[in-house]
Amino acid sequence: MKDKDQTGRYVTVLGGVNVDIQGFPKDKLIPEDSNIGTVKISMGGVGRNIGENLVRLGINTKLISVVGDDYFSQKILKDSAKVGLDMNDTLVVKGQEAPIYLAVLDQDHDMNIGINSMGILENMTIEFIKGKKTVIDNSGLLVLDTNIPGDVLEYLLNEYKDKAIFLDTVSVSKAKKARNLIGNVHTLKTNRLEVEALTGIKAGDE
Repeated sequence: MKDKDQTGRYVTVLGGVNVDIQGFPKDKLIPEDSNIGTVKISMGGVGRNIGENLVRLGINTKLISVVGDDYFSQKILKDSAKVGLDMNDTLVVKGQEAPIYLAVLDQDHDMNIGINSMGILENMTIEFIKGKKTVIDNSGLLVLDTNIPGDVLEYLLNEYKDKAIFLDTVSVSKAKKARNLIGNVHTLKTNRLEVEALTGIKAGDE
């Protein structure tokens, strides 16, 4: 256990966790009706997915996020512990439910509609993050995603600008949270639309 807590011996991820619920129709999707099909439930979230994959690559990883105290929140914590992802510093909010991402796909497995219920992440405050100073200070590098509140993201990008920070911009709307601080990021994981939102420049070619 000691090796996991030695300075620079681990990565800290600060980002979103959620339960992914996906519905797949058996035949052509019929709007405004009950469709026969299948439902898949899995553990997800940008931060959690990054953390799990880092662990699977053999990298000691801590994930700081926010969950509730319901069944799905407990499952997120238990499943993460099973794969070796350390969520001991994650905030558990009593009386609240786990973040959920619900998607209904069509017959071609393209998303027809999605509902994102991740308001619980607003419980991640700057004061909470300041309480994790030792964990963050001793990290080899930080991985952030833009699911975390804008003021927390701004605080981290300013406070730890001398540390290697990897940022996943997640979506066009959430990428804009980092627009004015992108120079403090070591490595950016993004796509064309998110780059355009960050720079205000249309991407015409590679």
